[in-house]
Amino acid sequence: MPSPRLTSLKALTVLEPYGTCIIHGTKRIENRTYPLSIPTISNYNDNDNGYGLWLAIHAAASPRLLNPAEPTCQTIRLQYWSDLPPTVTLRENCGKILGVAKFVACLKAEEVSDEEIWKAPEDAYGGKQQYCWIIGEVRALNEPIKCPGQQRLWRVDEAVAQRIWHDVGL
Repeated sequence: MPSPRLTSLKALTVLEPYGTCIIHGTKRIENRTYPLSIPTISNYNDNDNGYGLWLAIHAAASPRLLNPAEPTCQTIRLQYWSDLPPTVTLRENCGKILGVAKFVACLKAEEVSDEEIWKAPEDAYGGKQQYCWIIGEVRALNEPIKCPGQQRLWRVDEAVAQRIWHDVGL
């Protein structure tokens, strides 16, 4: 019988291009209006030590930030990550799990330096408390896996989770 570690996996859906920026780029903070609980023992492989929570990173099906009039991709290329893939590639990622990210801390936004380029502006969430989920490590899938996403954290189908764990070598 497979261990729960190999069949259990939660996912986080993020809009493109941010999913790609997490898995293949320089984005190591995910901004949310709710905190993430980081376990100390669960969701590890046997060689892991320390804190962390592996989550699958799912690119939302909506390509709304990839429209030509939308400045997000251009801003990222100019200010954060010049190697952002072309929009056609980002569109192909929509609705797919791109890889996994190990979240190692969750801080209130005011605890994170304003010099951190991926931190959201103070007014980004209409006055709600912001949290910065800190990413320590990422692993890309060899081939993204198409599947429907959900808002907030959601459980990945067990068969898909097994494929992901195997593909990323955890």
